[in-house]
Amino acid sequence: MSDNPKYRPDIDGLRAIAVIPVVFFHAGIAQFRGGFVGVDVFFVISGYLITSLILQEMKEGGFSTLVFYERRIRRIFPAVFGLMLALFVVGYWLLLPQPFVELSKTALATTFFASNLLFWRQAGYFDAPGESKPLLHTWSLAVEEQFYILFPLYLLVVVRWLRHGLKWLTVCVALLSFALSLYGVAFKPSATFYLAPTRAWELLLGALLAMGGFRRQVSATVGAMIGLAGISLIAYSVFFFSDVTPFPGASALVPCLGTALVIYSGSASGNWVSHLLSLRPIVFIGLISYSLYLWHWPMLVFARLYLVRRLKPMEAIGIAVSSMFLATLSWKFIEQPFRQRKLASTRKTIFAFGIVCMVSVASLSLWVWLGNGLPSRMSPEAGRVAAIAAECIKPRDHCNSLGHKDVHLSNLCPLGSAANPEFLLWGDSHAENLRDSFVQAANLTGISGAQATRAGCPPMLGVARLDLPPSQCVEFSNAVLKVASDNSIKKVVLVARWAFWAEGARYLHEQGTNPKLTDEESSDADSPSHAVFKRGLERLLSALNALGKEIVIVASIPEIGWDVPSVLGRELWQGREIHSDPTLAEYLNRNRFVFKLFAELQASYHFKLVYPHETLCDKTLCHVMIDRQPLYCDDNHLSLRGQQLLIPSLVRALTEDRDQKSGK
Repeated sequence: MSDNPKYRPDIDGLRAIAVIPVVFFHAGIAQFRGGFVGVDVFFVISGYLITSLILQEMKEGGFSTLVFYERRIRRIFPAVFGLMLALFVVGYWLLLPQPFVELSKTALATTFFASNLLFWRQAGYFDAPGESKPLLHTWSLAVEEQFYILFPLYLLVVVRWLRHGLKWLTVCVALLSFALSLYGVAFKPSATFYLAPTRAWELLLGALLAMGGFRRQVSATVGAMIGLAGISLIAYSVFFFSDVTPFPGASALVPCLGTALVIYSGSASGNWVSHLLSLRPIVFIGLISYSLYLWHWPMLVFARLYLVRRLKPMEAIGIAVSSMFLATLSWKFIEQPFRQRKLASTRKTIFAFGIVCMVSVASLSLWVWLGNGLPSRMSPEAGRVAAIAAECIKPRDHCNSLGHKDVHLSNLCPLGSAANPEFLLWGDSHAENLRDSFVQAANLTGISGAQATRAGCPPMLGVARLDLPPSQCVEFSNAVLKVASDNSIKKVVLVARWAFWAEGARYLHEQGTNPKLTDEESSDADSPSHAVFKRGLERLLSALNALGKEIVIVASIPEIGWDVPSVLGRELWQGREIHSDPTLAEYLNRNRFVFKLFAELQASYHFKLVYPHETLCDKTLCHVMIDRQPLYCDDNHLSLRGQQLLIPSLVRALTEDRDQKSGK
């Protein structure tokens, strides 16, 4: 049953409408590319039900914050803490040390309903690391619980001192939250997605429904039309939104208003839309929706981790169906006994239960975290290989987090020991990844440099990403170009994951969504991103030529398509063969457009090319391990061992022009 004292089965049916798109979206079913909006539907429903309950109890003079939080513990704690304990058991046997550490960190944050803060600081919702975090979906629980820490107190104060202004004050707060969301989606998209202040308006929209800000009674015909309009808005957002839709912001109005219309339409008796949502199979899915939301995502994540690849459509559907079975068990044997007071029947025992849950999971998390993922679970060789993954997880210092306004030569991190930089390293995360190699090359040659890198932004001019604020990469590149114009900079070295940007697609079984480049001349027909890629690179080369700079382009590092330390470590740990080395032919095919473009542009812009595959590949294969040492710390970034192999070619790139001028 719902938290509303007057039970409405159509709202449980609406919960089903919310959770099914989320499950299908996470399962990778293409038609549900906007299924993430189901979370927003849940927010509106939750705001409506909780506010209805609190206001009813206030009206009857029986509201108690202790009773309110007791209900929240009974509703939330048993299933989510049961899930986390199960994940630790599975993780002990499946996860390598570094992913096990990451699980412990997120479990600790989830214990205190702060996982949204952790994920905000780590990465975006649609990125590759996000797809490997079993508790990523708990960010929405954190948002709700943070909201409900303050909301009952807000109602108590306002109802007591400003009863007749409750609705209008709530409207003002909701509008303020919505304004923050509009601003943030353009300038702080990750924070806006995860944080409660920019999501509060969605819960408050449901709260305003409960406050009676709308006409209470409508006819069955009008109610059906309103309900159908609401369902249509939700369906539109599910099927036509995608991971590049700016969200939440104004886009979130579509599913949220749709949800509000469906809830409102249920006030009309005889409404066929309400009757449809009240059908027993649909209501049942709504009843298990909380457990289904909790269980489906970790099952998908662990399946991907075990198979070390993307799931096939039928595999994903099978896991989604299996998660419904597990959710039913969780609802019947975990959720219901606590909510019906068959377990922890008194307030004292349920609060004690909550404390025990939090202490237990927090202690377990700290044990795994401080124990570095318990590497003793596996052989020393497997642990050593798996540990290479940590080389990709470096603390981000100011070298890699400068805003475009702070990109000045004096602020950039030096490469080498000499005082005055002569070359500029410009690029994305692949350039950042080679920082230590350039430092060593600079020290060997006596030629110092400066680092201007930004993960996720290719070194091009006038090129933006549809999944980032429009100005983020464009303004950063413009700022770096100003640095390159300094007279002390003689040479600019461009490093990027070129094929990734040109093709607009990740490689093989790599997790994450595909990037999409755009510029002022682009159109929907620019797919893949070849045209935008060519224009952006040519603008940059032309600008650098006009400045009289020597240009070096480090071509694409071979992409592997699967996580090297994880796969090799798991092979050694579990004794099963998973990988095969990628072939040189596959690498050349992936870079066919890029290498052809380089050849065309080289005649006009006279840059030097460094081909990493000449070092990392032989005549048939591109190597992932040499002397039992992985050359990659993930599926496309080099490990320290792999970086060392490129130092001789980087030394030649830095010195060749100087040697030619000196007659050497």
